[in-house]
Formats: sequence, structure tokens, C-alpha cells
Amino acid sequence: MNIALVSVLLLVVVAATHVSAADRCSYLQYYLEAYTTRCGWRGWGRCLRYRYKTEIRYKDCTHGQWSSWSATSETQCSETCGGGEKEITMDRTCTAPAPSNGGHKCAGGCRKVDVVACNEQPCPIDGGWSEWGAWKGGDCSALCGGGTINQHRKRSCNNPVPQFGGADCSGVDKENGTNTCNTDACGDRCPAGEIKYHPHATDGTRFYQCAHGVAVRRSCGPGTIFDASINVCSFTATPAPVPPVTSCDPSLGMFQRHPRDCSRFLICVEGGRVYEQNCPSDMKWNNDIQTCDYAHNVDC
Repeated sequence: MNIALVSVLLLVVVAATHVSAADRCSYLQYYLEAYTTRCGWRGWGRCLRYRYKTEIRYKDCTHGQWSSWSATSETQCSETCGGGEKEITMDRTCTAPAPSNGGHKCAGGCRKVDVVACNEQPCPIDGGWSEWGAWKGGDCSALCGGGTINQHRKRSCNNPVPQFGGADCSGVDKENGTNTCNTDACGDRCPAGEIKYHPHATDGTRFYQCAHGVAVRRSCGPGTIFDASINVCSFTATPAPVPPVTSCDPSLGMFQRHPRDCSRFLICVEGGRVYEQNCPSDMKWNNDIQTCDYAHNVDC
């Protein structure tokens, strides 16, 4: 008996199995097979019949691969400075290459959210003023009985120091003022009804004259100094010698104000050894800037 086979393709279904990593994919092919069989009275006839059959076949295919991650959106940083966090949404696609002809789809997710640090730069710190320092400089207008003194004081923009783009302190760092001084009664230094004079302790061109119970500071004329022996300013007077300084405090710095002579200064070294130095002519020691300065810039 001869059997004629006629194959008619009905449906192709991609199989779940793959031959190898060489991008060869298997699939099942379904078809109808035609055949003849005995039929009729006593099987003398021949009838055409059909039956389903399958066959595993193979073809070239492409397995999907992920593209690189790329940022698609991000949130604002939680802080403007000093270190914060933000979320970055990252997406990828199964297109490098895309699956074809029954190749694998990409495994895993196509989106992730990363939390990253941001704005890690230090925050600006605005400057703040320190407390005002002590009043300095000046010479009291009276030896006793009450006078006034023109002084100045300073403050620093270091509480805190401005940093990282912060604003400087607003205002001035130096202030001038007039304060009272030597308010103790003169007593025997200025007896009632008596005119009396006193030499200045550090400046030979100045002296004090008693008037109404107050020893008022006076100045000699240009080129003269006060002569205590005759109580007048004189061109020939010899100023009283200033006692030498024999010790100092190194904690106050190497360069220091002379305690009795504004035209001199001290070099104080370890162990309290002290060396007296003279400023150039017509200059006085300015303790604020730690150097000799023009006399008109120094209150002494």
C-alpha cells in the first residue's frame, strides 16, 4: 500500500529551549499529514485522511541585551549645602540588541532609583563681631581732680570668622571715645589758694598746673621742655632721666610699649630679659600696630 504524504503548514510556535549560546533557537513546527487508508465495504475502497504532526526545527536568533543605564529624572537635593541626598531615576532598554526570532528577553528590571550625595560643599558662615576690647591710648587731661581722655578701642570680625563665601561683619572695627580719668582728689598736690606745678611722667613737653583743685595738663611751646627746677618751659632745660626697665612679661609678646617713655619701646625675650629701643626722631611707639609711628597718630 502506497501512502501519499501532503504537509500543510498551520502554525509555528517558538520553543522554550535553545540549542546553545551561539544564538540558535529551536521551535516546533505543526503541520497536517495526509494519508490514505482502506475504507468502504470490505475495505475495498481507499479514503484520504489527515493527522497532526510536529517537528523540532532550528533557526538563527538574537538574544536581548540591556542598554547602558541613563538618568531620566532626579529629585531636588535635601540640603542646599553641608551635604544632602537626592534620588536619581535610571532607566535602560532591552535594545542592545533587542531580542528577535525567538531570542531571550532581557532578565531583570528596566528601572532603578539611586540615592546619591549632593551639595556637599560647606555652608557659608557669616562673620560676627567679637566683644569690644579695652579702651587704649590717650593721655588724661588732668593729673588728679578729674579729667578726660580721648581713647579708642577695637573689635575683630572673628566670632566667627567669615568662611566659604559668608558675609563680612557690618559696621566698624574701631571706635573712638572720651572717658573720665584721674578722678581722685588732688589733696596736697594742689593746696587751696596755691599755684603748683607737676612734671609729666613720660613727656617732657607737658606739665600739670593746679587750678581750682584740679592739676590740669598743659603743653610747652615748640622747642621747649618743662624745667621742674623753675616750673617753666625752657629751651635749655634738661629732662629728668627715665629709670631703665629691668624686666618684662614674655606672654605679652616680643615687642611692647615702654611704661614711661612713648618715644621708646621694649624687646622682651624669653626669661623676661628686656632691651629698650628708641623710635626714630619725631616718632612714637604705636602699640596697636606694633611699630613706631608718626607722633600725630599716637595718643600718648
